[in-house]
Amino acid sequence: MTATRRACDDRQTIDSGGGFPEAPLPQESTVVGSGVIVDADLGLIVTGDHVVENAEAVNVALSDGRCLDATVLATSEGDDLAVLRIAPGGLAALSQGDANGLEVGDFVLAIGNALGRGQSTTFGIVSALHRSLPGIANGDLIATDALIERGNSGDR
Repeated sequence: MTATRRACDDRQTIDSGGGFPEAPLPQESTVVGSGVIVDADLGLIVTGDHVVENAEAVNVALSDGRCLDATVLATSEGDDLAVLRIAPGGLAALSQGDANGLEVGDFVLAIGNALGRGQSTTFGIVSALHRSLPGIANGDLIATDALIERGNSGDR
């Protein structure tokens, strides 16, 4: 998935003839991330808030080669989560497990699109439950030893 953002360049060009600074030029940037289809019938996708934050346009590339425009429905900056909607049709949702039955030592997968280089999958075990981290509002996190490649972690 890609999100396009516009931001103004803070630098100002000064006219050597003593004129006024030029207005900042808008800059466009593209952010690449991954998401998971959680409801195929409604076309709902969960991704990171940092992927779609301040986006003017969001496009989703599906594994079957289709590229669809997406609408951001809801975001939670504190949890770094966003819910998107794409046109439903021919979608398959991820089968969701029950986190209430999760135990330390269970096997888990980490799936991502590190820095836009394509899908990657690693595995590990649940190393701790009910953890918290400074700066994250959710105090019921799951810790894993699965290798999280740079760009898959949600770091900005």
